[in-house]
Amino acid sequence: MLGMPVYILAEVLLVMTLDLLAFVFVFRAYLKTRRKSALVFSFAWLSDFLTILFAGFNMYVLNSFFIALFGALITYGILIFLEEEKETLPLTQVQKATVLPPLFVIYLVLLKNYAGINEWTLIVGGSWFLAGGFLIFAGIFLRNLVNIYEKSVRYLYYGFVLFGLHLLPYPFFAREEWYAPIGLTASTVLIVFLTTTMIRLVLSPRFTKLYEIPAELKARKIDLKPGVLIVNQNEYKQLELKLKDMPVLAFLRNITNVPEKWEYFFVTTVTKDGSQKVVSPTDLAKITELTYRYLKAAADTNTPGIVIIDCLEYLLVYNEPTSVMKFLTKLRDLILVHKATLILVAEKSALGDKNWALLTKLLGG
Repeated sequence: MLGMPVYILAEVLLVMTLDLLAFVFVFRAYLKTRRKSALVFSFAWLSDFLTILFAGFNMYVLNSFFIALFGALITYGILIFLEEEKETLPLTQVQKATVLPPLFVIYLVLLKNYAGINEWTLIVGGSWFLAGGFLIFAGIFLRNLVNIYEKSVRYLYYGFVLFGLHLLPYPFFAREEWYAPIGLTASTVLIVFLTTTMIRLVLSPRFTKLYEIPAELKARKIDLKPGVLIVNQNEYKQLELKLKDMPVLAFLRNITNVPEKWEYFFVTTVTKDGSQKVVSPTDLAKITELTYRYLKAAADTNTPGIVIIDCLEYLLVYNEPTSVMKFLTKLRDLILVHKATLILVAEKSALGDKNWALLTKLLGG
């Protein structure tokens, strides 16, 4: 390691420092949340640190072991992450992973033709291919959480796929003098991107605390049928009185005289002012995320989940009708999965016959 050019040594030390920082911050997130995914991710970054360390001392067996372990731990952590978020891995994505064995054989044949087969190419080629393949599919699996975590998960998805791809040429060119600065610089850029993004993810309120139902409101019961209720304004006013002491999550246009026990968001295009919680009518993903967090917390505390949408016409002004219908359909599915209730305030006269018919058909109203 001491014989490296200064600029390469600087990049190596930067990557190792970021790996250690990621290990520390992600492990602290585990201690705070006890989320098993954070524990696995933290040791993944420690493995990457050891990968670079042993590479610096030309210990290729240990270097190969820890890069393979890094890929395995990232993939395992993402699978646990999906389980924690109650997200099912699509079977089609699992089926795509079956391409790895034949691709592995093709990869080894290409490596043999380029560099010959010896102990180094077998160990390094096999481990780096497996690490790269696992990381690519880890990114693909992680994509299933984009609707919940938005940018952080989307960036990690791209980052892990690119990092996996960038590992594959290493066994071919690692001994070429020209490759070291190119490969290491690419690795440094990706590690900077991945570590900072994952640290932001595990420190986010969404990861550390999904939602909190006030202690005095936990496990309260009410006679309200689970599922979707489509009501008009008069019916809503009656329900509002009935639900005034329940921990309701509401997305509203009229925020005067909102019951104190409710958690509500003002749906508006106006920039947030003071302590008022606002959400843009175009940010349907954010409304979905907030609803998911609330429903999970309600289910965990055995509290009836009740979500109110009293801004449907406003959403239709700022979004395409098909987008709003898709959003409401996803919201309905979340409600049904958590055995909660969605109260949708809507007037047939305001929506029109076509939208009303589609709405009642999709939501089962």
